[in-house]
Amino acid sequence: MAAKMQGWKNHLLSHAGREVLIKAIVQAIPSYAMACFFFPQNFCQKMDAFIRNYWWKGDPGERGIHWEKWTSMCMSKHEGGMGFRNFSHFNQALLARQGWRLINSPNSSWARMFKGIYYPHSDFLQAARGARASWAWSSLLKGRELLLKGCRWQIHNGLSVRFWDDRRIPTLTNFKVSSLQPPGSGIVTVSDAIDPVTKLWKVAVLRTLVSGLETVPFIDKADTLVWHHTKSGTYSVKSGYHLSRKSSDKHLSRQPSSSFFFEVFGDKFGTCKSPSKSATFGGDPARMSWQQRQIWRNVVTGKETLSQSALIGWYIWKIRNDFIFNSVPVNPSDTLQKIHHGWNEYFLQGGEETIAALADNSMAVGSASGWTPPLVGTIKVNCDASFHRSSAKASAAAIMRDSEGHFIDRVVTSFFSASAPQAEAVAVRLACRLVQMYGLSLADIENDNQELIHLCVSETVPPWEIKVAVADIRSLARDRAWKLLWTRRTNNSAAHWVATADYRSSLPASWVTSVPLEFASVLSHDESAHL
Repeated sequence: MAAKMQGWKNHLLSHAGREVLIKAIVQAIPSYAMACFFFPQNFCQKMDAFIRNYWWKGDPGERGIHWEKWTSMCMSKHEGGMGFRNFSHFNQALLARQGWRLINSPNSSWARMFKGIYYPHSDFLQAARGARASWAWSSLLKGRELLLKGCRWQIHNGLSVRFWDDRRIPTLTNFKVSSLQPPGSGIVTVSDAIDPVTKLWKVAVLRTLVSGLETVPFIDKADTLVWHHTKSGTYSVKSGYHLSRKSSDKHLSRQPSSSFFFEVFGDKFGTCKSPSKSATFGGDPARMSWQQRQIWRNVVTGKETLSQSALIGWYIWKIRNDFIFNSVPVNPSDTLQKIHHGWNEYFLQGGEETIAALADNSMAVGSASGWTPPLVGTIKVNCDASFHRSSAKASAAAIMRDSEGHFIDRVVTSFFSASAPQAEAVAVRLACRLVQMYGLSLADIENDNQELIHLCVSETVPPWEIKVAVADIRSLARDRAWKLLWTRRTNNSAAHWVATADYRSSLPASWVTSVPLEFASVLSHDESAHL
């Protein structure tokens, strides 16, 4: 590796060129060996030193001045680093992938060989190192350390997962129940806490033992081990590398580059909190810009579209360059007027309407004018959920109406959820259960979450957090003439109102027999919309 970099030192490459060569060639050289064996720490540090010297000095053999810590340079660009690999963490992430394969392919020849030698009476996650462990086996155990940090159980029937000891709760940091098992509880495995009829938690039994139970359906299937840090639940080297790095670099905290841009758009792209200083403009204009940063936020929060954000970002970048290279003073108010002017020109060209049309035509939807009744002889059930991330509390509601728009029945429930998509999945499942309870063969089930409906009607593998719920929905609708449809939020106002009211605890106990005026107004509006 050092010899290859020696041949580049006289090419007078820019830092951008060095970055490409380092990432595309140098850091890829030891990948195959690292995927099989654990490299000593000193050796990994030596390889890191070669790259550091080449980056800062242009020669792997000369140290030069390092203007930033290497741990910071190895952070992703999103976090303010350069995205270089730390060989030690990358080595562990590659070995964890081999361990993941060992878990998921137990009948392969190499898996049977390791089991016969090192853990004939247990599994890979419980195996001991042994007195005469080979380099390959010791390397796999190093990868297992990372797997144990990011793996947890996905509960299906709960037979193989211990309720108090195993990692299974996605909303907790260590995935475990924080309390100890009380004497005489009678609950050993997760299946002991699941009602075999309803496939939900035995709430009456668990209410005195734990809090925050998620209302997620369970199915008669063996429990599976999932990787928590990917949506699919399958281990990836990328997610494993970031977990390994962050586990050892928790004290580091960096801000992305172009601080002003991320101050304006941070909450749109899920980035960081506001930086304390501006590295973009500098001097008095910088302080003036930061004092008026609320102006910029007001522009962004009008209509949250990627096209508008890109337009505003381009203007910010333009005035930044004018200030640095042409010494043009920065006036936030004037820039705000320029943004509005450019925005209006964009609308006159029909850019936004074109984007909206593409989004709406990506999937069949209901009428844009409001709720539409089903065909004669068919029942329609609208469902929705209300979820609050900080408390993890949610409510789901399903409203059943006939072809005349007349209200037939409803079901509503409150529960704890790990995420908004999971709460929406529970709402769709609730609607399916309501239709099943009535024994209906024809029904339209509508929800305003487009991605969820797509997952329910296709064979796409859903994210782990809604995988069980989607599987149950597919199973319920498979042999029936039910239609799972996506509709706009405006067409789903009845279910949305009930779910929101139940979440806020403002739904009267007798709201079905004595319909609240606001809910009656929503139903009346839906009935009159199709007349």
